[in-house]
Formats: sequence, structure tokens, C-alpha cells
Amino acid sequence: MAADVADFDPPVDELFAYGLVHPKADAWRVTVIFSDGRAFFRTIRADADMAPRVLATTLVNLVRSGEEGTIEPDATQAPPDFFAPRDVLPPELEEAVTPPRRPGPDIGLGLQGALVMGMGPPTDTDIVVGGVGGLEVGIRSLNGVVVTLGARTLTRTERGHRMLRVQASGAAGYGWRWRAFELVALGYVSVEPWFLLSSAGRESTRTSRPEDSSSSVLLGGGARLSPGYRFAVSPKHALRLGLRVEAGGSAMAPGGVGRITTQSADGSVEPLFRLGGFEVATGLELVWWFGTAARP
Repeated sequence: MAADVADFDPPVDELFAYGLVHPKADAWRVTVIFSDGRAFFRTIRADADMAPRVLATTLVNLVRSGEEGTIEPDATQAPPDFFAPRDVLPPELEEAVTPPRRPGPDIGLGLQGALVMGMGPPTDTDIVVGGVGGLEVGIRSLNGVVVTLGARTLTRTERGHRMLRVQASGAAGYGWRWRAFELVALGYVSVEPWFLLSSAGRESTRTSRPEDSSSSVLLGGGARLSPGYRFAVSPKHALRLGLRVEAGGSAMAPGGVGRITTQSADGSVEPLFRLGGFEVATGLELVWWFGTAARP
């Protein structure tokens, strides 16, 4: 029986063989193929009356000798797919049967550093607000939606006093990718307590004071844009280096925009730091993206 017929049912033994007999003009072609890829070929010439017995004997001898390994095969090759025993699949079929993992959302852990500049009122303070460093975690869905949570500190020292602002923010937006390029656009809201410290690291309340304010917390929001380049580290991990531009505003509630001043020796009031208002931050960010996957 041919091995490619529709009702072909492969054996279940670990080692088995197929015997094929092909009639020729003046002889018979006998082929025995083992499931491990060994093949034996014989050409038998016999009278029509004796042919069935001779062919049967030849098949039995070839199968027995091949099973015992007492004769060398005439050919050796990888076993065909239909030689695979029942319930035992070749590796390529196992991969096809095993459900592939579908892509999941990316999880990112990022570091940022930036310089913050103040625009608009109060106009009598320095335009440089301070330097920023922070940490951020985010998730990017398969359709590009990005959600992040972050924390950063802003600090600047002026005339023996140091301003410290600690901001916690939440952001949402879209991350567009094209090959190795990624552009992230987010809108954010923030809560930012501020502290005034002396050069010795203690809180200063005698020589400096906040003006036009009644709260030690700034509330704000704005927009963030970050173009960057993604370096593939592995199929599931990527390192992203990007520019970061952030524009937003903050104010005290109630109290609006304020400033911290100090009184000089001659009694005049000199501004030290601004509190809130419109600010622009520019810097760099480094993000490690972790790819996730799940079973369907």
C-alpha cells in the first residue's frame, strides 16, 4: 500500500519498517524503509509461480537483518514526516501546534535630567529656576497609548539659601514608533511641595520669606514632547535615548504665583526664587523598555 493514500495510518511502534514491491519488465524491485531513515533495495528475478514466495522471503530477511543491524543500508536519510509515530510530533510540527505568545504591552523605567527656565511673572527673579533629576515608570499599550507616573526634584542655591521642589506627576498620551524612532507626546498633572533650606541644610524662616503665597504646595500641569532613538538590546528589551521638552505652569492654591525674597543689610528686599508660573524644561531622558508577552 502506498504511504500517501488518504487512509494511511502510521504504526505506533518506536521502530518500524515499510516494504514496497514494484514490478519491472523482467524483475521485481523490493524496497524496505525503516522509520529511522535506513533504506534497503533489492532486485529479484523469479518465475511467476515462485515470485510470491521469493519476494516474501526477501522482505522478511531484509526486515530482520535491518532490525538486527547485520547489514549495511543502501541509503540513509532523515525519516519522512509520515514515519513519525502517532502522538509523537516532529519539532517543526510541535512549534506549529504550540500556540505562539502574542505581544503584550511594554513597561518602561526611565531617568531624566533637565534645566528649568521660568517665563513671565514674577519678572524680577532669575530666568533659571533650577536643575531637575527624576525617575519615571510607564506602560505603553499595543496601540501606542502611554501612561506614566514620575517623581522629580528641582533645586537651586542662591545667596546661602537653597530651594527644593519635589514633584509627583501622572501623564497620559501617545507614543508613535517608526523603526528605531519613537516620539512620545503626553499631557500631565503635578503636585509639587516646595522647601526653603539654608546653606547648612536647615529650614530657613528668618532671613527669607515667601511673598503673595499661602500654600507650601504647587499644583500644575502641562505638555511633554520627547523624540528619541531606540536601541534594540534583545527581542524583548530596548534602550531609548531621547530629548525631553516640557512646558507647563503651576500655582499655589490659593495664592497664585509667588516668589521667595530675602532682606539685605540695608533693609531692601531682594528676590531669590520664583514659585510657580509658566516654566519650560529641556533635557535628556534614558528609558529601558521591557517587552511583555502572554499566551493567547
